[in-house]
Amino acid sequence: MHIQQTVNNPRPAMTLDPKFKGSRVLIMDDNQMAINSLSKLLSRLEFETETSRDGAEAVGRYKDALLSGRPYDLVIFDLQVPGGMGGDEALKQIMQIDGKVKAIIHSGDTFSPVLAHFRRYGFRAAMSKPCGLTELLAALEKTL
Repeated sequence: MHIQQTVNNPRPAMTLDPKFKGSRVLIMDDNQMAINSLSKLLSRLEFETETSRDGAEAVGRYKDALLSGRPYDLVIFDLQVPGGMGGDEALKQIMQIDGKVKAIIHSGDTFSPVLAHFRRYGFRAAMSKPCGLTELLAALEKTL
């Protein structure tokens, strides 16, 4: 993946290694605007996206995808879900059924130790909210 920017086109053009096109991504976030934003960016990169509103739902969807033979290639987790399971706990549960899960943490809590030390918690990359194109591409490169 790389970003191209020209003088005539200040908006970056996204390119992606063809082997990642069609990758399945599960986005877990309680904020519909965050889901919409990530889904739109990932769709432009030709990823297939599905969503869940909390960690418990994400764990269930992940298990179902494994059992159906169509596992997710990547999961993007929100860290905190008021009244629900957050991304750090959901990843712990998913790692028990699939130790090879590829996950990115996505949070607005810039002071969180999970965001600061994401690898300790099993994540392969971290993104702050709101997430821009450059940050998303960098996280995807680290993860995939």
